[in-house]
Amino acid sequence: MVTKKTTTQNIPDILRFDPQIIFDPVPWYIIEHLDRNARLKLAQRDIGVQRRMLQARLDAADQLDEIIKGK
Repeated sequence: MVTKKTTTQNIPDILRFDPQIIFDPVPWYIIEHLDRNARLKLAQRDIGVQRRMLQARLDAADQLDEIIKGK
């Protein structure tokens, strides 16, 4: 059975795979209906997620560095 390969040109940007995203973002159409306080809480949560992701990557890089150095 032959299947047709989908090209990325036919996929909307919002559906393209992004390996950097490891969480489900809140859909934009919901955010625009929230009050300011709720939007601020979402922004703070997203900043927290980004900080934890960056810290995990930094920790992994430090561990890799130790392995390479033979510690």
